Amino acid sequence: MEQQEFHIQESMSPTELELKYRLSMEKNAELVSQVSNLKDENARLKEQLAWFQKAVYGQKSERTEVVLDAPEQLKLFDEAEKEADPTVLATGSTEVAAHTRKAKRTHEELAEDLSVEEVLHPGKRLSRRRCSPTASALQTAGTYRV
Repeated sequence: MEQQEFHIQESMSPTELELKYRLSMEKNAELVSQVSNLKDENARLKEQLAWFQKAVYGQKSERTEVVLDAPEQLKLFDEAEKEADPTVLATGSTEVAAHTRKAKRTHEELAEDLSVEEVLHPGKRLSRRRCSPTASALQTAGTYRV
């Protein structure tokens, strides 16, 4: 843009000076408006760039915080933080009442209710063919459980 120089010429009348002054003031107001629009557009483009950078390079989790600290943005899943005890949040630990744990039951305790019947086969000799692990156990012991 070219700069306008205001040299008061002796031949200019006061109305011409006033007209020149009003034109320069209008031009100044137009330039101020243009600068304001450009600042708004610049801010909008910076916000858009930050959003795109977060989308491309940011962490891919819903746990992330907002890139731009916008107070008008609402938090959707903050009920837990609102209802949480502030003392727990400050210390990071909670005390839990002591409890006793039941002991695990052994195989003998689990098999107490089952009936055991022993059958002896004195005269028969079982074959040496091994079909399953139970057959080999029967050959050596001569008894089995039902």
